[in-house]
Amino acid sequence: SSGKSGGMVSMGVVEDFTLADGSGTVEAWIAPAAGIKYRSDNFGWPFGNYRPGIVSSADDYWHPYYALEMRTSDATLGVENVPEWYVNGSIPGGLPEGEQWFHVVSVFNAGKLDYYLNGVQVISQADFQLLPPTGFLGNFQIGTIDPQGDWGFPGKIDEVAVYDTALSPARIAAHYSSVAMTFDIHEIEFIDPTNLTPVNVTLSAPAGQSASGLELTFSFSTSIITVSVDIPGYGVVAITPGTAYPIPDGLTSAVLTVTPVSGGYGTTILTATPNAASGWLAGDSIQIDSSLVIVGGMYVNDHFDDNAVGTNVNGVGGGWYVPYQAKGAPSEADSSLKILGISGGYVWTGISSKPAGEFPFMNADGIRIEWVINYVELTAAGGSTGWPNADDAECSHELGVISANAENTYWSELFRNTEGGLYVNLYYSGYVDSPTENITVKGSIRVVNSTHPEATSGESANGLETPVVFELTNVHSITPADPLVVTVELDENGWKVGFSQDAGVVYSIWPAETQRPGISFDTGTGKVLGGWDADSLGEGLAGAAITDEFDNGAFLFAAVHNIVDGNGQGWIDSVKACVDCPLATDCPNPFADTDEDGDVDQTDFARLQACFTGTGGGVPSGCGCLDHDGSGSIDSPDYDAFELCATGPGMPASITCDD
Repeated sequence: SSGKSGGMVSMGVVEDFTLADGSGTVEAWIAPAAGIKYRSDNFGWPFGNYRPGIVSSADDYWHPYYALEMRTSDATLGVENVPEWYVNGSIPGGLPEGEQWFHVVSVFNAGKLDYYLNGVQVISQADFQLLPPTGFLGNFQIGTIDPQGDWGFPGKIDEVAVYDTALSPARIAAHYSSVAMTFDIHEIEFIDPTNLTPVNVTLSAPAGQSASGLELTFSFSTSIITVSVDIPGYGVVAITPGTAYPIPDGLTSAVLTVTPVSGGYGTTILTATPNAASGWLAGDSIQIDSSLVIVGGMYVNDHFDDNAVGTNVNGVGGGWYVPYQAKGAPSEADSSLKILGISGGYVWTGISSKPAGEFPFMNADGIRIEWVINYVELTAAGGSTGWPNADDAECSHELGVISANAENTYWSELFRNTEGGLYVNLYYSGYVDSPTENITVKGSIRVVNSTHPEATSGESANGLETPVVFELTNVHSITPADPLVVTVELDENGWKVGFSQDAGVVYSIWPAETQRPGISFDTGTGKVLGGWDADSLGEGLAGAAITDEFDNGAFLFAAVHNIVDGNGQGWIDSVKACVDCPLATDCPNPFADTDEDGDVDQTDFARLQACFTGTGGGVPSGCGCLDHDGSGSIDSPDYDAFELCATGPGMPASITCDD
């Protein structure tokens, strides 16, 4: 047929295409139109919920005998029929922004469905029956679900074929490779640091096709991989995404070298696309995963310096998910993630909107997280809330770690989708009239496990315990020149929370007079330490096994919450999540390198002099790391240990000098 433009093809009743014995194959090449991922359906449902039909045997929308479809809500291709509704498989790399050809084949084989995308099987469904609806006639159409034209396919459909037998995998692969370039492998996994060896992949021309007039364009994330190719007569060429490369006549294959980028964790799709003038219908793709799986590395290190919230979109966790984008976008003037409050409202952001189990960043070696808050302004007076240590606050930050055992498709709030987590509340109140940068900062540390609802801790929320409250006595403003650091550390043995060394933190067990023998305080770093058992969290969470909730990893979480009638804004300058890495709240190594510039010189000695109190003199705020012997004062033994580390300006200090 010469084809049709601008609408569906309706062939009426075609009994041969009903595959009456339950076996047969339906094949097509499809190229969805650019922007299909944003397409709305014709029933008024939300954008991104479109199910365009490719090929169908159906008399009406509600009773398809079989219908090959695409679904935009989850970027899948599959088959719909009356008993099974919709069986689907994911499109590697998701829905394309521009036009891209796909080869789809649905094989029905006596009660079994096998579905192939670009020559690769993506669905194997047993007990898939082709059962004709009552009064079924057998209308056959292309580019829609039914003869009425519902769910029309926006784009191009070519080479539709129906066979009365189940095609073999080899024959399907041959059909695909006859008009499309093919990679010899379709999945690569890099693991840092055990498997970072570059991988060679062969890209082959369609069978019997010439490269005359061919240009290839590649797409991939340069933050995750680099790609090069050795072309005879040209040498090694580094591939740049989006650049069209002329291919020499007579070349039928080429070997590409895929190399992981150090620290570039995440998933990318390497795609080779031919130019239209070549006559080659389609290219091919490889899914490439790069991940960090052992101690020693960075998962997230985001300073928001590209003035975009989605700075980690291609990294571990899938990016910052901000439902209130207008409230979360940084400005060109600085590189902070501005979470701006709305009166009486709740604005939050979190890393990742992935399904459960797809952010495995916490393991037995734990996770260390550092938040840097660089601005807080209060714009309207608040009032009492009843939350621990939150009275009279106008707004708050919540900084947390949330179990990934529950799917995080929309809400990151702890009680909406998580089974366990820990977070720090920072409550801000003004001591002069708003708007003001002059603040007091109090807060609480809270642990949640919704599988143990008996833990109420005197609050209305089940599964919640507040073991510690605190006040930052030296923090009276938070500005870019004087930011506040908050750190959270978790592993299977317990948790730690810390603040800037000069914050003047004072911790208290909560509720008052409660016995929590598992809670302790590190006078050196100013951190509070706790466990996951009843000694720290009380009987309500006893045996909660919260660490089990992190078996599938966790999400990072940040929010600003306006309290009662209060209003304000809080900016986050940076966040990092890492394993076995230093945090700003750690003591320097060696302890005498107070400015952490690698040497122990007069600058560090001046800090020691300022902190020196003598035996029994106590430890001034911000000086805890200089109490080397833990005596509770900065005195002569600490001075002696300092001298052992002294080097001079620019001369590296040994990290073992204070051991």
